[in-house]
Amino acid sequence: MSTRSQRGKYSHAKIRIKREDGDTIENEVAVEEPVLLKFGDVVQNRYIYESDSLRLANDKAWLTLYDARRILNSGVISNKFDEVSLEDVVSFIVEEREDPFNAITGYAFPDESANAETQSWKEQYVEAVAGEDVDANDGGLLGFVETAGAFLTGLIADATFIRRDKGGFDFEDISPNDALKQVEAEYGVEAWVNEEGVLYVGRPESSPNNRHVVPPNIRESPYVISDYNITKGVTPITNVHLTGTQTWQKTGDGMFDGNKALYPIGRATIEGQDGGTYAPDEPLRLRSPEALERAARNRLIDLAMSERNGNFVLNGFASTEPEKLVTMSVGDTLVVAPNIGEYCTKDVDGGVFVVEEVQHRIDTRNGWKVTAEVGAVPDNITTSSVWYLPEKDEEYADLPAYQNDN
Repeated sequence: MSTRSQRGKYSHAKIRIKREDGDTIENEVAVEEPVLLKFGDVVQNRYIYESDSLRLANDKAWLTLYDARRILNSGVISNKFDEVSLEDVVSFIVEEREDPFNAITGYAFPDESANAETQSWKEQYVEAVAGEDVDANDGGLLGFVETAGAFLTGLIADATFIRRDKGGFDFEDISPNDALKQVEAEYGVEAWVNEEGVLYVGRPESSPNNRHVVPPNIRESPYVISDYNITKGVTPITNVHLTGTQTWQKTGDGMFDGNKALYPIGRATIEGQDGGTYAPDEPLRLRSPEALERAARNRLIDLAMSERNGNFVLNGFASTEPEKLVTMSVGDTLVVAPNIGEYCTKDVDGGVFVVEEVQHRIDTRNGWKVTAEVGAVPDNITTSSVWYLPEKDEEYADLPAYQNDN
């Protein structure tokens, strides 16, 4: 068996089974039916069975399971939204799907409960590892735990606002999935289906399945590391500049002044690093500077982490926390002690990372191998936003500032 989950791509699983089991599936399983793949009693992921999922041979069969989100490829929708919140447009898309077996059972957004889990995780770690002498027992890992906690807390705080940010969309005879892709691109968010069939919209990092820690002494790690290839990467993009949809201002007689077109602008920067600027020509249809600021931050995080900093390979059967390996997913946080290089024969680094891709492979020759590609969490992101008036080439912190000056 092999499985693969990757940011921005569909998940899938490929499994070799007995021919008689393939015959049973052919006779009893319906196309578009949801499938839970389990390792023992632990659900690895939720998939769907499609028309080309099963291939039969003489004495064996091959089963391919597909990302449950692909159910949104069924159906056609049309609608135009001049101004709609993220939450409302997602609700429309989900309600318009064709999903006879409820592969998707509903939708949700990351919320403050994830923040409480982050705080609990930090406290548990400090209690378990720090002891009386933090420096001796922790090897500097506590600082990375704090960095990871701050990163997660910031994403969760943003998520509570993003769901109410307003944007515009024009869906014309497209699938619900294509409509959802437009929404993801506009807001800088992602959508994924969890094991219960809930379509989450936000960022996987703000609602991780797990928070993995590799301690200073890797021999005490719950994971048996077969290979570790995480090195310091270079981030070529350190600035993001996004422009939103224009807003027309009223004159004293209540008429709209065509020369007074204000544009919201959002910016995000990784402080202390030199690099290029990402500034697309096409404006987003977001309506407020605050929404653009959040979108810019999300876009910069994606660009920074897309410069993958490497991977690590784990021996699943030899690890003492196999359940966490089964459920390892895109968006999981990985905190690695700074002094991990002392245990390696090559130049490697600890730090705070986010899982970008997970592959499981199980066979009789190699056992159970888990490979995770990761990206480093960017440090010290600062954001800002303004209203911009092209007529005067001036920026304003808010609308009252503009009104006072005009």
